[in-house]
Amino acid sequence: MHAFAWVRLAAGPLVPLGHGDWIGRSACAALLVEDPRVSEAHAFVSLRGGDLRLLGLRGRFRVGGQVVAEATLCTGLQVELADGLVLVVAEVVLPDALIGVEAEGLAVQPLVGTATLYRSPVARLRPGWHPDGEGVLWSVDDAWRLTPTGGTPVAVHAGSVVTLGDWTLRFVCVPLAAAGAHRTLVDYGQAVALEACFYTVRVRVGGAAPAVIGGVQGRILSELIELAGPVSWELVAHAVWGEVAARASLRGRWDIAVNRLRVRLRALGARPDLVHLDGAGHVQLLLHDGDVARVVEG
Repeated sequence: MHAFAWVRLAAGPLVPLGHGDWIGRSACAALLVEDPRVSEAHAFVSLRGGDLRLLGLRGRFRVGGQVVAEATLCTGLQVELADGLVLVVAEVVLPDALIGVEAEGLAVQPLVGTATLYRSPVARLRPGWHPDGEGVLWSVDDAWRLTPTGGTPVAVHAGSVVTLGDWTLRFVCVPLAAAGAHRTLVDYGQAVALEACFYTVRVRVGGAAPAVIGGVQGRILSELIELAGPVSWELVAHAVWGEVAARASLRGRWDIAVNRLRVRLRALGARPDLVHLDGAGHVQLLLHDGDVARVVEG
C-alpha cells in the first residue's frame, strides 16, 4: 500500500519516487542527478488530493515545451529538468488507501516511508531509521514491518494491534485522498496575508501595517509559500543553504532560523501555529480560512 511513481533519466535505471522524495544534485536526493544545471534540491514529489505531483523548487522544469512549477505525475509523462535532460515517468501506482498508525498521543499518521517511532517527549514519527526510538516502521514492496528497538521484526497490516511495553499501536486504513496535503480551514484569529517576492515576504496580520521579512527567515518563508504543503525540513533547508559539511550542521542552522522566524511572526501578531512542524520531520504553513499566501512578481 504505497503511492509512488517509477521514473528514469534517459536510459538509466528505474527509480521509485514517493511522497517527500526529491530530485536534485544533493546526495540526500532520492533521485541523484549529476548535472550542474540541476540544483541540490530541484523538485520534489508530494501526495496531494489523491495525486502525486512533482513540484519545482528554485529549479523549474518543462512539460510539453512549457516551463511549469508543478505537474501531476502520470504514466508516459516526460519532464525536461534542463535542456536535453529528460525524466520519464514509466508508471504511477496509486492505491485506494495507505496504511496508517495511531496510538495514545499520536494522531493517525499515514506510512509513506521508513520512520522511527518516538513516545517522548511527544509521540511522533521521525522519517528514517534512528536507534533511539521505540521502534522502526519499514517496508519491503507492499509489506510493512515494525521492528521494536532491541526486538525482532513483526509484520503489520491494516487491523494489526501491536504493544510496545504499555504503548499500544493500532494500524488502520487511510484513504489515499485523505493522506495527502490539504489546506486546513478553521475560522479563528486574525487573517494573515503573505506575499513572497524572491527572497523577501510582505506580511500583514489583520488590519495592521504590513512588515517585510528578509534574509534567511524571508527565504524560508518564501519557500514555504511556494511549496504550499507539508515538506521535509531538509528539502527547505537545502533550498536555502545548499550543501553544508554535515547534516548536523544543516539541522542546527535550520532550528535557529525557524525559531527566529516564528518569534518574528508572533511579534507581528500572527498565530503561533502559522509555521507548523508536525514532529515527523515535515514543515508547512498552516493556513486557516481567510488567510492568503501567494508569490507575486517583482
